[in-house]
Amino acid sequence: MELITRQEFFDFYQDRLNRELQTDQGDSGGNFYATQAFRVGRRFAEAAIRATLEGKLLYSEAYRLTGLKGNAFSEFATRLGFGGEV
Repeated sequence: MELITRQEFFDFYQDRLNRELQTDQGDSGGNFYATQAFRVGRRFAEAAIRATLEGKLLYSEAYRLTGLKGNAFSEFATRLGFGGEV
């Protein structure tokens, strides 16, 4: 189509590449627990935690359903508003 020259393309490409590299270096890597709530589903996770606290669901089952174990599960529950109950 020859809308831009070869040099214009490579200048644009190099500029975009430099921007991406700068952005990648500044990222913290995201929020694990926010991602987990999105992945599992906040309502589902809350229901699993609540059922575990009520004794209707074993911790091993809750771990499997949420993909978390031990301290990560407890921290996840805390961040969802269950305080130090878990």
